[in-house]
Amino acid sequence: FSFRYAVGLGMPWSFRYIMACAPMITDFVFWFREQVRRCGIRNIWFSARGGYLLQKLYRMLEKEADTVYFLTSRMAAVRAGVMDDADIAYVDSMKFGGTLEENLKARFGLEADGTKSGLLSYKDSILEHAATERRRYRAYISSLDVQEGDIAFFDFVAKGTTQMYVQRLVGHHLKGFYFLQLEPDFMEGKGLDIEPFYKREEAESSSIYENYYVLETILTAPHPCVCGFDDVGNPVYAKECRKKADIECFLRVQEGIQDYFQRYLELLPSGFGNTGSMTKELDEVILGLIANLKIEDDGFMSLVVEDSFFNRMTGMAELIR
Repeated sequence: FSFRYAVGLGMPWSFRYIMACAPMITDFVFWFREQVRRCGIRNIWFSARGGYLLQKLYRMLEKEADTVYFLTSRMAAVRAGVMDDADIAYVDSMKFGGTLEENLKARFGLEADGTKSGLLSYKDSILEHAATERRRYRAYISSLDVQEGDIAFFDFVAKGTTQMYVQRLVGHHLKGFYFLQLEPDFMEGKGLDIEPFYKREEAESSSIYENYYVLETILTAPHPCVCGFDDVGNPVYAKECRKKADIECFLRVQEGIQDYFQRYLELLPSGFGNTGSMTKELDEVILGLIANLKIEDDGFMSLVVEDSFFNRMTGMAELIR
């Protein structure tokens, strides 16, 4: 395969190691297509921001497919989807790395008054605000061309929180196809329909848990997190915390992955790869090389994995040890 982006045409030489991600991502895209075909689904939503590159790759594979880059985030889905005490308690069960005031602001977009304790004490404000957010989110969804039938809902690595709350806003069943579902036991009984590329028993015996944060960093979008919508359904974005150099860095990596994927399609014999003939074991070995290679590119090693929902920032250097 050609790695022209990775070896000498604008990308630092150390980025050739990041091409270790490309085979696994390629296999996932083929697997995703097989699930969509098997289930006969016409509506295909690649959720932001992890679906940014994946939608591009899928369109390269299925040129006639009608796909949607669905604007969402855990933050936007929670703000619009919570409806009662149980929902607030569920959100509160996900540990936030900060104060109650910061938690309320980050997850619900509300200001604390300093006289209450615990998210549930703000129940009335949270639910009132959620009703407004639901109306706005539905204005965005109504602008999409959704055909009859289920929606194939892509999320990269997640428990299913976003899908659970988005499901309440859409008049179609969401069939989740994830790269990896976290804590599936915890999500049992919540009415979610999720099929992961990596099932729990496979992930537990592989290097996926150690490396999926690296993949998430590479697959993200150049726009900030969507935190909600305005009255006519236009997206409202959070403040961009990444530097311009950081965004340019992972976009160059994405160019290399797209180049790999294009060469793969050009060299693939007609009809091959349409029967689920994936090579996960080899993919895992290649991906695992990241931890054993010395990556000297300062731009890549300075990238930060941002998760405002948990108020968590993790440096790439900490992830690749």
